[in-house]
Amino acid sequence: MRAIALLPLAVCFLLTGCSNGRGEGVTSAVRRPTIYGPPSGESCLRYWNATSNKANRGLVRRSGYRSAELTLWYMSHAAPGRSRGCSFLLHNGNSYLSIGGAWDGIGLVWGFPPTTTGYRQEGLRDDAAVRADGRLRER
Repeated sequence: MRAIALLPLAVCFLLTGCSNGRGEGVTSAVRRPTIYGPPSGESCLRYWNATSNKANRGLVRRSGYRSAELTLWYMSHAAPGRSRGCSFLLHNGNSYLSIGGAWDGIGLVWGFPPTTTGYRQEGLRDDAAVRADGRLRER
């Protein structure tokens, strides 16, 4: 019975996005056909900088993160249609914000895996620089 009661909450969580721990929501992008293709280093940066990801870029712009580590991920046990994607670990030396997107065959759906925040991570790469408008530029 407990699993049934949590199902509506889980569906709501997946459809509306995640919180970054400061009460600011990270939203999923509107699904649109794209020319970027499946996740790769180049396509992930294009998805991040796309108009449909404006909400996440705004969150990053306001948070003051200046560097990002890009990770391409693959899961063999994922939900159907969500077996690969990309995640951005935005950081500034004292804290980080991780925002990911799952490939659904059309584009990235932001908020999967769930957005997380934390403090004091060592050994992070600087794959991309965060511009003043929240867009990323490859280093």
